[in-house]
Formats: sequence, structure tokens, C-alpha cells
Amino acid sequence: MNSDTDNLSNLVESLSDYSLQADAIDSIVEHHDDSLLLIFGVLPDANGAIEHGVHQIFQRLPEKSADMLVEIVIDGDNLSRQIAIKALAQLGEHGVARGLTLLENNEPSISSMGGQVLRSIGPSAAPEIRSRLSKTDPSKRALAILVELDPECLDFFEAALEDAFGSHDQLIARFAIDAVATVGDSAIPFLIRLMGSSDQFKQQNATHALVSLGEVAVADIVDELDNPNPLIQQNCSAALREIGAPAIPALNDAMDSDSPLMQQNATAILSTIVRPKRGFFRRR
Repeated sequence: MNSDTDNLSNLVESLSDYSLQADAIDSIVEHHDDSLLLIFGVLPDANGAIEHGVHQIFQRLPEKSADMLVEIVIDGDNLSRQIAIKALAQLGEHGVARGLTLLENNEPSISSMGGQVLRSIGPSAAPEIRSRLSKTDPSKRALAILVELDPECLDFFEAALEDAFGSHDQLIARFAIDAVATVGDSAIPFLIRLMGSSDQFKQQNATHALVSLGEVAVADIVDELDNPNPLIQQNCSAALREIGAPAIPALNDAMDSDSPLMQQNATAILSTIVRPKRGFFRRR
């Protein structure tokens, strides 16, 4: 072991003592910025003090650290990847930028980890993501994450999000469905409108998204059972069948509607919903 490695090892060990930590971090940043991968290697077995010190080093060297962490997310083992994701989430705008890069990776598992980075950063990542998106042609994956983190962006990027619902790329569609599920009931009018689209992918994905919202969406879906657009009627009926037992009270109320069409559709849906056995509810 050479003297540089010995010195680095001693400095890393000093991170465990909070009284020595600041000087150790300064020395590592100044003299060992090319040894970040070795420093990362102590994290799986690190105590709280050393872990804190290592993250402080990464934050002092954000560009180099972020690049190194991305390589670990792409090529590392599962444990190293999760540690790298956590570290990237603490790097502010650098973490956002690398999270977006990972999000666009063609490998679905790596793309999903990019989403994990951005979700770990949380709503504070939204302004940086939005600043990097083109309103006219935004990345569909990044857009879905943005709407998840900041529901108010739904209106601003509605047309682009609609395109994401029509994507033949299952990963993009999944991101979009997850995003509006997080937005909650404020996304329901948008989803019901997509149910009437001539695009079958938009119809299917909007239906899946409403089903994922579950009981919170039932009343709004039932209200559309006499919608003049037959596609909306059909897809709302399909969504209520999938939601199942939680939709029964609202469907029973619809039986008393003044609309014969609503009564007819409610009757048909109720006839196909089988009450789950006690204690057995299918969850989505």
C-alpha cells in the first residue's frame, strides 16, 4: 500500500470522529479528488459519521461525484446502485441532471432508477426539471415525473402528457399513468377526456390510470355512464368493472337516475361485478 493510499485511508477513518471530520474532508477534497470511487467503496459498511462525511465530500465535488455515481448506477451491483441513487439525490441540480440522463436510458431498469433518483429528491427537483423541458416537445418520461412531483404542471404540459398516454413505449406510458395517479382526483377530467380519444392507446392507458385511482374516481366515472360519446361510456364501464366492489354503492345510486341510459349501463355493470370473498380484495 503506497503512502497516498495510506493517507487516504487514515483520512477516511478520521471521518468517524466529528471533531476531525471537517479537516479530513478539506484534505480529501484538495488532495484526493481522483479517488472518489475508493471513497464510495467504504459506504456499504460505514457508520453514520463516515457516511455523513462521504456525502459531504460528494457535495463539495458535485460534478465528479455525480459522474462517478451514474457509472455505478449503470454498472454496479444492486447494493451499490441503491447507495449511489441515495447519494445522487443529495447533489441538488447535479443530481437532477444525472437523474434525467438515467431516465432517458434505453434499458428499462436503468431508466426506472433515474426516476427513483428524481423521486428521492422530491418536489424540490421540479423547478430544475421544468427548466430543462421544452413545452412544445418535452421528454415524455421527464414530463411524467415532473407532473408527479408538481401536479400544477399538469395544465401547462397537458398536450404533451396526452401524447405520453398514446405512446407505444410501455415505459413512457407507465410513467404517465403513475404520474397522474399521484396527482389524484384533479387528473380525473383529463383522463375521462382521453377515454373518448380515437387513439386506442390513450383510451386504454387512461382507463388503467382511473382504475389505479380506485374509489376516489368512482363518482366521476359513474357520472359519465350517459356521456354522449359511446367510447367514454364503454371505457367508464370497463373501469368500474375493474374497480369492482368499491363501485357498487355509486352504481346502486345510478339506478335511481333520471337517465335511462345511465340506469341501463349501471345495471349491466352491477350484473358483472362479483363481490370478493370477505377479506380478499384485489389491490392495484
